[in-house]
Amino acid sequence: MSLLVVLPDQDFNELIKKTDTSGSVVLMPESLAKKYGLEDGDPRIDDYDSGGEPDLWVDVVTDEDHYIFAWLQEECNGSNTNLVRGK
Repeated sequence: MSLLVVLPDQDFNELIKKTDTSGSVVLMPESLAKKYGLEDGDPRIDDYDSGGEPDLWVDVVTDEDHYIFAWLQEECNGSNTNLVRGK
């Protein structure tokens, strides 16, 4: 199951600005970054592979040509009322 998280445009744009979407993104709480001295400096990590499988996959939707919209059309007949929603 996937969780659809809708962000306000401004928040989404700020997040995209902070990340280089040409590769993977590693999200870490500030407290852990500080503990290991990672909060400053170059944020790029060469050759990191998440140990095989990341803890969480994040799919970033940046335009209407993204696969999610084709999937919604096929699986949900274009209606978001058929999506399973968590409480």
